[in-house]
Parts: sequence; structure tokens; C-alpha cells
Amino acid sequence: MIPEVYNGSRPSALVVALHGMGGDENSMFDAYGGAFKPAAERVGFIAVCPKGRDSASMYRGSAEQDVMDVLAEVRRDYKIDPNRIYLMGHSMGGYGAWSVAMAHPEVFAALGPISGGGAPAGMARLGQIPEYVVHGDDDRTVSVTQSRTRVEAGKKAGANIVYVEVPGGSHMSVVAPQFGPMLDFFAKQKKGASE
Repeated sequence: MIPEVYNGSRPSALVVALHGMGGDENSMFDAYGGAFKPAAERVGFIAVCPKGRDSASMYRGSAEQDVMDVLAEVRRDYKIDPNRIYLMGHSMGGYGAWSVAMAHPEVFAALGPISGGGAPAGMARLGQIPEYVVHGDDDRTVSVTQSRTRVEAGKKAGANIVYVEVPGGSHMSVVAPQFGPMLDFFAKQKKGASE
């Protein structure tokens, strides 16, 4: 998605959004009541939603490479500010946001895992990357403890983490309401800038 404000005269921020298990490259744009596109348009970000290879890849291996290949293609075709590239995702995409960033910490200015998780080992690699983490405490698909342990490990590593735990929030209900606040958080983050 290219925002109306983009004209190629100056570098734009880019948000890479990773879909959940069983989704495809249209899921982030079309699901969640269509809330993602207007949120990205409002902050003037170019948005790209790569397809996670294999329905349960968790964005590892070839699926991780697909994300990086799509990112390289967008950077080739559009004028992207290398200090304002953000990575977010829901569910499997939340797992992927953390794992892809751990493999390529030099690329991203901020992360936004929603209802994601993974082993907390490796969070130290993300100590310099601000994060906006969202999880519902009534998530019956991915336990809220997944985000809690990652956030705790990230904070121990010195990361600037905003953690939004939604009381009564389910796996899906927490997503759309957080797109706006998450992208507002991203808009304040720039690689190499101190808080």
C-alpha cells in the first residue's frame, strides 16, 4: 500500500506486516475489519504484507528469506528511509516479528508483535529496538505468558518496550484497536535516534 502523501521526492517510512497462520499476503490488509490500511495511510507509511511461505512456517527458514526479499524489492522500487523500517505481525506474524528481527536486528527501527511469542532466549539481540507489544489476557490460541516472558527478557536487555495487555482480550479482539496506537509509536521511532 502506497499512501497518498508518497511522491518519491523524499524517503518514506515502511511498515512490514506479517500475517497469522493460514493467512496470506492480503490478510493484514483485508482482515480485522479493514483497519490496517487506514491506520498506515493516516501516518503516511508505505505498507507491505509478505506471504509467509508454508501455512505454519512461523517465518523461519525460507519464509524468513521471503520477508527479507520482499523488503529488498520494496526498497529497490520505492524511496524508503532506512532508519524508519518497522516490523509487526499478528499471531504467527507476532512470532515472526520477533524472530526475523533477531536474525536481522540492524534493519528495523521498531517492532510490533501482537498475540505472538517464542522462546525468550535471544531477546538481548533486540535491546536497542523499541517495541510495542500487544496481547489479550484471555487469548486461548497463544497464551499471554508468551508475550509476558518475552517482554520481561527484553526489558532486562534494556529495550524500550510498551506492553499493552488487554484485560479480557482474545486472540483476535486485541488486533484492530491497536493498529493506530502501534503505528503512532512507530512514527516516533527512528534508528540511531535516542529516546
